Amino acid sequence: MDVITAAYKALEPITERGVKVQEGWYDERYKRLHVTLWPLAETPEAHSDDALEIETAALQVTIFSTQEQEALREEIKKLLINAGASYQGTDQQQTRIEAGVYIRPMRFLFYEERSQE
Repeated sequence: MDVITAAYKALEPITERGVKVQEGWYDERYKRLHVTLWPLAETPEAHSDDALEIETAALQVTIFSTQEQEALREEIKKLLINAGASYQGTDQQQTRIEAGVYIRPMRFLFYEERSQE
């Protein structure tokens, strides 16, 4: 399952407004608002007669900004849920790191049904 491609597609309305969405982690050279996508583990969820039926993939989406971005967080959450993801929560509350940058991580699960071959 390509969870990064699914997330990019779901977040197109944000990128069309000029918010940078990228795979990877915080880039301190980029001082403006940006959103990162970090794939976590892919896990087979359900089996039938030794054939995979449902696969899950976890994704962390993190907002980096010099100010709080609650409206953007809600928009990202809505867009990814509408794309079929399940919201799993956040690792922490809004956190300000030393460089004066706010980070807001969120975790999602994507599910993909697999046909038996």
